[in-house]
Amino acid sequence: RYGYSFTGFVNGDDETVLTGEVTLSCGYSVGSDVGEYVIDASGVSSDDYDITYDLGKLTVVKADYDMSGITFTDRSYEYDGTVRNIAISGTLPTGIDGEQVSVSYSAGSKDVVYRKEIVATFSTDSDNYNIPAPMKAYLTVYGKEVVVSAEPKSKFYGDNDPEFTTTVTGLIGDDTIDYEVQREQGET
Repeated sequence: RYGYSFTGFVNGDDETVLTGEVTLSCGYSVGSDVGEYVIDASGVSSDDYDITYDLGKLTVVKADYDMSGITFTDRSYEYDGTVRNIAISGTLPTGIDGEQVSVSYSAGSKDVVYRKEIVATFSTDSDNYNIPAPMKAYLTVYGKEVVVSAEPKSKFYGDNDPEFTTTVTGLIGDDTIDYEVQREQGET
């Protein structure tokens, strides 16, 4: 788990002239927070040497969350008047400290757009884990077909034109379109 070494022997001596067994201790245990922990040594003695123990240091750095089960892929939708967005797939990981990753997204769109970049930004309340890198995907909202159909009309030769009317199908909610109805010139 921890290592140690000896220095300072003279006249060909080595650690075999020491009695006892080196014992190492550290305040770290699995799940302890990020930080520095002292490694302390004790346990050996010698009739010929004054034993001094230099403290060691264990540095615990932030871990990375396992994001391998998370995907964020491009999506396409036909315009339907609702705000569309893209969501990640998968279960957000939880660290051994019990803190889970959370996600937020840049704004989606209900308008017809071509390849709008959506960013999934991750966060965590844990001081023991690195914040996962953002993920990007593209949202496409493509136009819905709208049909403007001229309604059939008739008139007698020489009469004024009747009012031309249409039927519009395919609009969503309160959406409107601008159009103008005309007939071919030259007819009477």
